Amino acid sequence: MRAVTRGFLDLLESKNIKYSIVREDAEKNDYITVSSKADKMQSMTLSFFIDDNDICVKVFGVANVPEEKKPTVLNALNELHKKYRWVTFFIDEEEEVVAQIDSKFKSNESAPELFWELLLRAYDIVNDSYPEIMKSIW
Repeated sequence: MRAVTRGFLDLLESKNIKYSIVREDAEKNDYITVSSKADKMQSMTLSFFIDDNDICVKVFGVANVPEEKKPTVLNALNELHKKYRWVTFFIDEEEEVVAQIDSKFKSNESAPELFWELLLRAYDIVNDSYPEIMKSIW
């Protein structure tokens, strides 16, 4: 496990946040998940892919997209891109909406706080966007 990942896990533990270690891989990246209840969604799992100097935070399965609703959902996702500059929304190969934030970091010491900020930002944006995404599906 990378030192920067360990620092993030220590921060999560200090805040009594439960997490799961999915993968520790020096060749690829460390993969951690944090699950939480959400106000507007039933639950949300944030996935953290941590490399030596960058991080990718993804929320998989925000919504399932029926084929006939794909154009409408894509329009809604484009509107969300105008509203939120930090998160990218897209439909993956499993026909699910995914939210993603990417960032670089320079210091292992300051990275855990950055990761925490990304966790909060991703949670808030996905939670706030969920009703708009679901409206495009209905």
